[in-house]
Amino acid sequence: MLRECLTREDSFARQGDRPSTFFEMGAVLALPAEQISGHLVLLRPSEVGWRMSFQALSDGNTVDACFESRTDPAIKEVKAYLRSLDEVEAEEMKRMVFAYCGLYEAAGEYHRSRDMGSMCACGAGPRKHAEEEIISHFQDHGIEFDHEMSGIVEAGAPRYKPVGHGLLDLGDEEAEGDAL
Repeated sequence: MLRECLTREDSFARQGDRPSTFFEMGAVLALPAEQISGHLVLLRPSEVGWRMSFQALSDGNTVDACFESRTDPAIKEVKAYLRSLDEVEAEEMKRMVFAYCGLYEAAGEYHRSRDMGSMCACGAGPRKHAEEEIISHFQDHGIEFDHEMSGIVEAGAPRYKPVGHGLLDLGDEEAEGDAL
């Protein structure tokens, strides 16, 4: 798995101008495995160079695929931010490429793990593990975002809520095929 990281000591150009959300977790993990593979070909800098990978983000449909609705205003916000970066901010451009590459790699691993019915070493199901990986890819590259807007349930939040005569599974993991 690609874990190239730029250090936190690197300058975080334009941190205040960044959008508050870069993806919706549910949309990312719902992408078909074939689509994930296609995006990874475009995003892996070792295959096409980081500038071409960045162009897939700023001008292609790689960011669009990370949201439920292709008309979500957040897509325009993310792409406007990406397009506003220039050569002076090359490190920021690389951070975005590596973060999204990690996002798609974690989503691909989620599909493989789910299909095999495996658990990660920490005992979490494939979905929980993928969510943690995606979050860490963005955080490792110094990219902060709004967890709630990204569809991420905070750690320690109740996973079930009472409804009628039973419990509603807020994680919806069994519906995703994560239960063993």
